[in-house]
Amino acid sequence: MDAPSLVSAWDALVQQVCYLFTEPTARTWRQIALGWVLNRPPATVTAIFRTLADQADRHWTVYQKFFYRAAWDLSDLCTALLQRVIYPLLLEAAQGQACQIIADLAIDDTTARRCGRHLAHAGWFKDAYATGPSHRGTVIHWANNWLVWAVTLQLAAWPLLSWALPAIFVLYRK
Repeated sequence: MDAPSLVSAWDALVQQVCYLFTEPTARTWRQIALGWVLNRPPATVTAIFRTLADQADRHWTVYQKFFYRAAWDLSDLCTALLQRVIYPLLLEAAQGQACQIIADLAIDDTTARRCGRHLAHAGWFKDAYATGPSHRGTVIHWANNWLVWAVTLQLAAWPLLSWALPAIFVLYRK
């Protein structure tokens, strides 16, 4: 597939959940999702804004405020992802297989390091990925802790490869 086809396929997946947002917020959602998938790490809103370049038709603060001021609900987004994106992908993958597909549920937590003492739901969390000889033991830092449930999918066409489709996101609140 060429790049324009991949981008339009990604946009079609993103549009499946646009009904959750108002019209201006849905436009911002589509731009953030496109910038996120095209962006190289770190996946910050500022980096996503820079990746969008000319596609970003509004001030950068609009993209920042999308996550804490726009009228949408994270649990509704997770439900829509499961019903309108992941479940149809599982059904489509199962139809093309001679045998059954293997789908499991993976659960992980990740910390998002933050600055300042007045952040909502931030706390002291252990970062399991930052441990090792360079850190001399366990790393505990001030952060938000996100729990992520992902559907892992293994297709017969690629038996050594597993796909992780993030489905449910929850901010752990102390």
